[in-house]
Amino acid sequence: MGIGSLWPGLISESGRKCFFKIIKDGSDGNVSIGTIFSISPNYLLKISNEKNKYKKVVLIGDFCFRNTQ
Repeated sequence: MGIGSLWPGLISESGRKCFFKIIKDGSDGNVSIGTIFSISPNYLLKISNEKNKYKKVVLIGDFCFRNTQ
């Protein structure tokens, strides 16, 4: 119940695709322009300003799993 209530989109296929696409694309340190445009400006700013890698993953999860795509 815990993480499911925080991230209701966790079980949706579109939410998981979004999350893994962003993580995979950014894993080498470079993010494609298509991925950048797929993220809302508010979350993009939060993610880019965050120094802690764990918190970046949490913000990506928030974007993909809280917002319906």
